Amino acid sequence: MIQIDDFLNRSVDDLYTELGFELAGTEVGEDGAVRRTSAGAIPPSPKKARENGIAIFQTLNLKINRTLCEEWDACAKIQNDFSNADPRQLVVVVSDVLSAVFLGIPVVIISAIVVKIGIHKFCDCPSTS
Repeated sequence: MIQIDDFLNRSVDDLYTELGFELAGTEVGEDGAVRRTSAGAIPPSPKKARENGIAIFQTLNLKINRTLCEEWDACAKIQNDFSNADPRQLVVVVSDVLSAVFLGIPVVIISAIVVKIGIHKFCDCPSTS
């Protein structure tokens, strides 16, 4: 839980940067497949890592949305089963859902980004009020 707490204490921009560093020297397809493009590459600058992290997240966005929001039905699950869950628990649950379809992707970082954005906002859930 220490790593999850660390991620939740960071800004979304910092998480994009972390994602960019984690996947430096790789190419990520829309299907979530990770392909190594350069072994032993020089680590990117923080600015470049952030840009890469945003690009990776945008590339995976459709698959994350399909997996989490549609197939797992996050809007209903969050409202019914996890309405009082703390953010750490949500990161664990989302990571579990995403780990079934993403190999070689740091799903905890992706999940922390989704939780920080807000699952309701990310999945475009209908208003409950």
